[in-house]
Amino acid sequence: RLASWTLRPSDYSLGLGSSQFENQLPDVTAKYSFYLAADDEADLALSCCNNYPGLKVIVRASKVADLAFPKFSPLAWYGAPCLKGQGLGLDDDPFAPCSFSEPQEFVAGERTFMRVRHRQSTGADWLRVGLRIHGPLVGRDGSPVPKDVIKVKSFYELQRLTMTAHVAREMHTLDFYTVFTGSWKVIIRRFDEYGLLRRGITETLPYDRDPEQVVEALWNVQDDIGRVLACRPTIRRSEAFEELHYTLTFPCPQPKDGGLHVLPMEIVPGLNTQSTFGRAWVMNSSQKQNSSGLVGGHFSLSFNGSRSKDIAYDRWQDVLGEVRRFPGLREVSVWPVQEVVQDGREGWSLGVYMPGLSGGEDMPQIEMDGSGLTGPGVRLSSDTLLDGSQDLFLDEIPADWLRTDHRQPQVVVESNGVVGLASDAVVRRL
Repeated sequence: RLASWTLRPSDYSLGLGSSQFENQLPDVTAKYSFYLAADDEADLALSCCNNYPGLKVIVRASKVADLAFPKFSPLAWYGAPCLKGQGLGLDDDPFAPCSFSEPQEFVAGERTFMRVRHRQSTGADWLRVGLRIHGPLVGRDGSPVPKDVIKVKSFYELQRLTMTAHVAREMHTLDFYTVFTGSWKVIIRRFDEYGLLRRGITETLPYDRDPEQVVEALWNVQDDIGRVLACRPTIRRSEAFEELHYTLTFPCPQPKDGGLHVLPMEIVPGLNTQSTFGRAWVMNSSQKQNSSGLVGGHFSLSFNGSRSKDIAYDRWQDVLGEVRRFPGLREVSVWPVQEVVQDGREGWSLGVYMPGLSGGEDMPQIEMDGSGLTGPGVRLSSDTLLDGSQDLFLDEIPADWLRTDHRQPQVVVESNGVVGLASDAVVRRL
């Protein structure tokens, strides 16, 4: 069996991406939905005429690098459906991504030409193709569906649990007015968690320094104890007439005493500083925003009349153990999603993969109670991404469903619009 079609463009020694062409030869007459997940842009096309000119894209996926362990997580399959007029070149946005196709009619034993393209970029360069087979299922010549297909687990329900809060980060600016040329240093001071005053000064920086080099200089400041800053800041540069501003954002949580992470910074100008047109120049720094308060307390879960123990606000790792204590959910799995950072809110989000008692049935919603939480704008939510279903979901496509017209396995590779055959290309198992 081919597990998920892990296609590695680097195997072909190509710089921009690759394509794989196969003939889909199913053993089951049914409607099929194709699922696509990749570390970069990818698309899947079927041909109405069993040839290259007849290909039509039915799935166009974007990267899912923001999911933890996406190659193995069912969350890799979750995304927007590919509907007619949405994301497939038929609407205002012809390049909008989607994750799974509309159901396609397939007849057992009939060939359908299929192409999968993957754009190579940075990262692991992986690609997954899945199939959801909608019932009723009929084998060749009306025969029963093969047992090796029936025993594959169905597509279980997928729910999501999310906790977010309003978050503001400490911000400072470095401001330069009517400076033409010159150099400068920055003095950094802060009180650490033990109440000790930490102090240091950056190396000399030329005026109009690249923003990332400014951050590097600040981050490398040390005193007798070690590094002065507790977290590396991010930076944004803005310019106006005869003005230059660097806005520094410190992603550290607010100190427990409610004070500042960094005391107001001081710019020390170099002796070689000159102004524009002989006018007076100014270099200063100011604090623009404090960090928000911390979230605290606990929350609980409930499912089908049962309630979990209290879970600490920052212990999403304990959710799995509590969920597995609910009746009928012993085989449940939990996948963390990267921390939520959007619209001034931050937090965490979990995908809960829930097999039903009979495998694939619609499940009650897991509810979250956040009455024991404290903090700025704490919000809990739970929702169902995919309802349980008795449809078959194959993330391992049977090898005999993918056939070419050649005795030896061959792959058609496309690079920069040039098509060629490769007999030594590899489709690897995860």
